[in-house]
Amino acid sequence: MLKENCYISVVNLSDNESGVEGAKTFSAMLLENTTIVSLQLSGNEYVDHAAKYLADAITANSKVEILDLSYNMFGDKAGEILGTAIAENIGLKKLKISWNHFHSQGAAALAKGLGANMFLKALDVSYNGFGNSRAAALREVFKANNVLEELSIRFLLRPALSLFQHMQEHPHG
Repeated sequence: MLKENCYISVVNLSDNESGVEGAKTFSAMLLENTTIVSLQLSGNEYVDHAAKYLADAITANSKVEILDLSYNMFGDKAGEILGTAIAENIGLKKLKISWNHFHSQGAAALAKGLGANMFLKALDVSYNGFGNSRAAALREVFKANNVLEELSIRFLLRPALSLFQHMQEHPHG
């Protein structure tokens, strides 16, 4: 249905617990549909393996401007995969990727991808457990990115304070 539909531009498939198979099916559709601009996929129990399918769609489809991947089960491997795709996407303006499990290398790779994307204006990475060293990687995003207008980093505690201090000291990147 969505593959052929050229009128629907906002899709909310949140909380369907569709897992890897859902990510695979939906990503295949997204490779062909160029009218969807807002896509909510939170709470679908996506794990690292699902990230590959979603990354293919994120890389190929630059029409999606708003993407919500929060409340899934992505881990570090997904952070590496999604980080690369986010870096290559030129249409994404708002990304919600909170409440996942990006901790070490995945958090750093995700931060690197976010830093390379000069089109993203709003970002929510709250409740991912980045820790101090990964918050430093996020801080690098602000050095390279002067387009970001909205940032949500709830529950990073000390890392959030470090980011806030950096933003005060360097208001334009």
